[in-house]
Amino acid sequence: MCRCIYSVLATAIFLLLAAPDALGQPTPYGDQFMFSAANFPGTGFGVTRDPEFQVVTDHGTPPVTMTFDGVPEVGGGMTVNERAVIWPGLPGGINAFHAFLNVSIDLVIWENPGEVLEFSFTTVDGEWISDNPGAPSALAVAGLDWPHATTGTQPALLNEDDFGQGAFYFYFTNDGVPLTNMAIQIDTGIVVGEHPFDPSIPEVAYILYSNGQIDDVTDFHEGGMDLLSGTSQLDPDGELPDTSNWATLSTIMALGATPGDGFHIGFHVVPTTDPVALPGDFDGNGVIDNLDFNILRNHFQSPGAYADGDMDFNGFIDLHDFAAFKAAFEAANPASVPEPATLVLIMAGGLLYFAARRRALFRF
Repeated sequence: MCRCIYSVLATAIFLLLAAPDALGQPTPYGDQFMFSAANFPGTGFGVTRDPEFQVVTDHGTPPVTMTFDGVPEVGGGMTVNERAVIWPGLPGGINAFHAFLNVSIDLVIWENPGEVLEFSFTTVDGEWISDNPGAPSALAVAGLDWPHATTGTQPALLNEDDFGQGAFYFYFTNDGVPLTNMAIQIDTGIVVGEHPFDPSIPEVAYILYSNGQIDDVTDFHEGGMDLLSGTSQLDPDGELPDTSNWATLSTIMALGATPGDGFHIGFHVVPTTDPVALPGDFDGNGVIDNLDFNILRNHFQSPGAYADGDMDFNGFIDLHDFAAFKAAFEAANPASVPEPATLVLIMAGGLLYFAARRRALFRF
């Protein structure tokens, strides 16, 4: 028991001393969206629109309601998951390589701060994403919104007219293992580079959409966006044999005869969000004090919203929120902040309380 408590305490002290200087932006965590798909395992469902030919198909069944929370959900024969991170911007952008042209390209759009959103689609029954190798697949994510969105504004994708191409990327997985050797064998407008934020993914394919193609695959609305994707968009000129589809693309990209069991697509987006008036003021009384700390402490290690202490808007109150609260408390109370060690002990004491409480409840 003592080892467990001291481990929690040590972790708390480390995070609190290393608290960030600034708070991250809100992300779509906790938001519900509608998911539709065509030519994926099982029949089509919801309403889809081909991103290249703009053909709208109503599949006669409702879309699946999902939550952007990082928890896998099943819909239409696929397991769907999602994640988002704050993107600080990378000087020079992300470097990628075009195998057919034998040139390196700097995707300078990634110089700009924003967020990276990624959706993952893996099969439930072991079949590949497209169950009809002669037809393109399509998917739609509708009604994706950001909490605290600024009234009257909408997110944006920085397109080629602003900073450059390459806002979208994708990669495959086989039994959960990311595939490599995604060198493009024909001129498909795709380049290969590092994953923006996950070093466990060895490489991803960045799509060099034109300005018009970006408009085709995104529909923005106040506070949010709809996202379209489909294999036909990866072959806009119809040059690939038997219509563009995942099986054909896997062959082109030298992924082998068995393409894998997962498809993942991500993109760079710039949301517009209202800043929290006083970060850390959970009770809204205009000050950051012990009352706010108690709210955070009482919801520690639990799902919750900002009013419960969720400083980073990821839907869960944890040590990162304690660290963010420390930064907010010190910024709001520069003249009355206790010695750093004292503040650390105050917050760590709250964690000790919960470690002891867990012992009483669970007898470990």
